[in-house]
Amino acid sequence: VFFFSVQDICEIAIFIGIAVVFDVFVKIQIGATGGSLNIAMLPLFVIALRHGWFKGFLAGGLVFGFITCLIDGYGFQTYPLEYFIGFGSVAVLGLLKPLITDDNYNVTWHSYAFSTVGMLAAYIIRFFCGTLDSMIIYGYDFIGSVVYNAGYIFPSFIAVCALFLGLLINILKAFRA
Repeated sequence: VFFFSVQDICEIAIFIGIAVVFDVFVKIQIGATGGSLNIAMLPLFVIALRHGWFKGFLAGGLVFGFITCLIDGYGFQTYPLEYFIGFGSVAVLGLLKPLITDDNYNVTWHSYAFSTVGMLAAYIIRFFCGTLDSMIIYGYDFIGSVVYNAGYIFPSFIAVCALFLGLLINILKAFRA
């Protein structure tokens, strides 16, 4: 779980690169203080499912979160909640890996159900982090912060969930190789 092979590092780097490309080029900007409809968490979920919760958390929160925090340019005061914990939340899917698939990466109805639960939990964590961050950093009131963050986080969840579940059989087949 805690050991990184060269193959792990290369795979994780490639998927983080794809996530950064999705975050920069494949998005619909929502507001002036950040927030966009995007599918950047899709490759991060693949990392968490493939490599487990620990590597998923490091890849999502530490590496991807740091890179996108630099690219977005909103300052490092937003990093702990919005980026580190918010994107590190993909680790939830890695925690559910034993419920999603077996050692042979077979797909059952459990795979779809627990993948959805894991992704929803990750997005709820991201939503709460974004809501708190909006109130602390930008001075939004609670209702304004909830409305603002819900306006882009949950539509992004729907898009990522649909893509992930549509690709799940192929994702798990690729893990067998």
